[in-house]
Amino acid sequence: INTKYKYYKKCDGYCIPFVEKSSRPFLWLHFIKREILEKPTVIRFDETMHLGEDQLFQFQYLPRVKSAMVIEDKIYNYRVNRNDSLMQLYSAKKIQKMECHMELVEKVTDIWKREKYFDVAEDKLITWMVNFLYYTIVDFPITFKQKYAEKILAFIEEKQFKTYLLAEYEQELFKQLKEFSMTEKNELDEIRDMETRIEREKYEISETLKSRAFRIGRKLTSKKAHLDLSKFEQI
Repeated sequence: INTKYKYYKKCDGYCIPFVEKSSRPFLWLHFIKREILEKPTVIRFDETMHLGEDQLFQFQYLPRVKSAMVIEDKIYNYRVNRNDSLMQLYSAKKIQKMECHMELVEKVTDIWKREKYFDVAEDKLITWMVNFLYYTIVDFPITFKQKYAEKILAFIEEKQFKTYLLAEYEQELFKQLKEFSMTEKNELDEIRDMETRIEREKYEISETLKSRAFRIGRKLTSKKAHLDLSKFEQI
């Protein structure tokens, strides 16, 4: 995971998981002083979780950090093509993945409220949460999208998040979650929308292939670098 060297001195550790994207979700990237995990209370892995336990652990220990160093060195090789890994298994089971993400968000929120981190970083937490959950459900069929959008909004209300603290660049996602929850479309409407988008994209591809700019560009490009147009003829 690409990082740039940075030293956080006398920092507020609760900011790190939001400003350093490489700090999540993989715990094997972290070297942690044991005393951080022992005081003022003991932090250990939540072994009841099936997915997301790394991130929960990070959200627990990082707020305690007073200084941290991010290094550029690539000192760990991570194999990503194992079909039996948890990440691979859950990508094929999106509903279970969503349930796990909801569990993670709820546990992080409860811990942060209990430890008083919530009071100083609510804006960062709700911004992360909306982004995290939105992109988990955005490709769901319309029925499931509506169901889980309702659950997300109910959770935000239950935990008394102040939605006006949400970062401006995520306001649109929050708006879409509201729209998902109130949609009156059904599966047939969604299929019709998909058919319309497919026809529009086919038309755009066809017009691009016939355009003068494309023909000139193809002539100026070496044959070795040409696109295989047979793939587009099958559309």
